[in-house]
Amino acid sequence: MNKNYNFKLIHGTFTASEARQILFDLISSKIHFHTMENFSSQERFAKDAPHSKRRIQALKKAHDSLKKIFDVAEKKDVQLKIEGTVEITMVEQ
Repeated sequence: MNKNYNFKLIHGTFTASEARQILFDLISSKIHFHTMENFSSQERFAKDAPHSKRRIQALKKAHDSLKKIFDVAEKKDVQLKIEGTVEITMVEQ
């Protein structure tokens, strides 16, 4: 049953501004998802969801690193090539 699916979600060359918008929106959405997961865990079980807390911190670090890249790209007036593939695998529980 282990079937793999691949989707190329991001593929192209972008200005720093475009890349910033695309990737920051993605990171923001993921942070929101994990924030809601953690909130749900707090409400239902009166404790944090450790995985969500770790992911939020990792995503914030990625955000900071990307910001530096975008700032340099803007300063140098270069474009950024971005390739982003999502791989989904069905696994039995």
